[in-house]
Amino acid sequence: MRYFTKEIYTISQKMHLFLRLHVTKPAEIFSEDYFKRSYEDELNKHIKKDKDLSELTADDLYPLDKEIKGPAYIINKGGVFSAKEYLSPEEFEKERQKMIEERKRDHDSYVSSIYDEEKIKDDFYRGYLQSLKRIREDYPYFILKDVADIRVLALNYISQANYAKIKNYCLECKNRVKQADEDYINYFNKINNKVPDYIVKNYGFHDSEVISSYWDGRDFLIKLNADTYSDCTGIRYINAEILENEGIDDCTWLYNEFIFVDGEIEYHSMLLKGIDELRYFTIRADNIEFSFNE
Repeated sequence: MRYFTKEIYTISQKMHLFLRLHVTKPAEIFSEDYFKRSYEDELNKHIKKDKDLSELTADDLYPLDKEIKGPAYIINKGGVFSAKEYLSPEEFEKERQKMIEERKRDHDSYVSSIYDEEKIKDDFYRGYLQSLKRIREDYPYFILKDVADIRVLALNYISQANYAKIKNYCLECKNRVKQADEDYINYFNKINNKVPDYIVKNYGFHDSEVISSYWDGRDFLIKLNADTYSDCTGIRYINAEILENEGIDDCTWLYNEFIFVDGEIEYHSMLLKGIDELRYFTIRADNIEFSFNE
């Protein structure tokens, strides 16, 4: 990837760090007592939430006597559309019946969660440790050095001054991502006549899962689990040459770029393995064939 790189993707995940934070006056200074009180307050919120959840029944969550009016919107690779405008009356009713059947299936298969306070406490503690780890990874030193107690920040409490710094940092991240996006759009507008229209139209697999990838002679094939954004189930690169492959099987497809090099189009992609392992895949080919859901 030349524009939307791993670095830019990582930065993009930091654009909204400030949204989950709560400004409090006590967070301005280090206080063991304030940390303990904040930890207990947050833990008790989780305990209450899980206790309330355990008391819900199938009738609470999936009431069979509540009217289902049908889908409000239809989402496909072309965008988001009003269901009543996009579907014929027959298609709309078919979707509505599906929703009724899904609700009954969810109702009949629902099993109430088991309230286990010790497990809730253990899970909350593990989540808190993960939050501490993310803070050390996500926040730059110039912010962390002024935070009185990162344990309190891990519980999403912050002073007003540091909240302002974090918000500004998020804005800087947003601007860097926006610049990368604009740079690629400007670049693509210069070379888009080099890429066949049917490839531009179909070469978008965001959130699709890679089932497998393999060679078939000189062709390289990728099998996909189609997602909301694409109904493509297979890609065949004709007479292909792989330029970079960090391993794409069992990965989630994120983004693509078309890059024109030495008179040929290179197809650059970034995928996600697991939770946070980014991988590159770059290939060029004489042509591309797509397979779609029927």
